[in-house]
Amino acid sequence: MTNKTNKTKNKTFKIHYYFDGYGEVLIEAENEEEAREKKII
Repeated sequence: MTNKTNKTKNKTFKIHYYFDGYGEVLIEAENEEEAREKKII
């Protein structure tokens, strides 16, 4: 299952969110939608 020439490498998305002020978090995901799903407060 491991492929050394895997071109679909996970990218890091910077998600901005408001939670008791302003903050930002880095999330590794395949796309922005997946990153937002991972960042659920």
